[in-house]
Amino acid sequence: MPEVSAHVPTSAPAAALWALVRDLAARSAFLPAEGFRDISGDRDRVTMEARVPRGWTRVEGRITGETPEVEVRDEAVGDGIMLSSIIRIEPGALSATVEYRIDGVPRIVERTVMRPLVQRNFESAMERLVAEAERGA
Repeated sequence: MPEVSAHVPTSAPAAALWALVRDLAARSAFLPAEGFRDISGDRDRVTMEARVPRGWTRVEGRITGETPEVEVRDEAVGDGIMLSSIIRIEPGALSATVEYRIDGVPRIVERTVMRPLVQRNFESAMERLVAEAERGA
């Protein structure tokens, strides 16, 4: 599966980051509106609609594991899409890796168009999350 990563420096305290990172619904709110909408849920589960090549599809996400105050793992699955992420709080930074599968996208299009788009959107969401944690600290 394709994978993208992000590493965002931050001065936010780990507790402020953890409050946002561990709450799946709160974290999902930072996803870009052009790719995700109608987000609802709680700390452990979320439902939303995600953009796929044939339109919008319902996606259900859940926390799959955590190391308290350090790392959280989650997975989201819908018709034609699967996302799996690991987000880690490091000294002075927030880092994450996302593996994804989007059905119906030819391999060359995935490498040349989709991966850079997913990378930009993912980095932007991480930067907005970090900015919110810094404001709240």
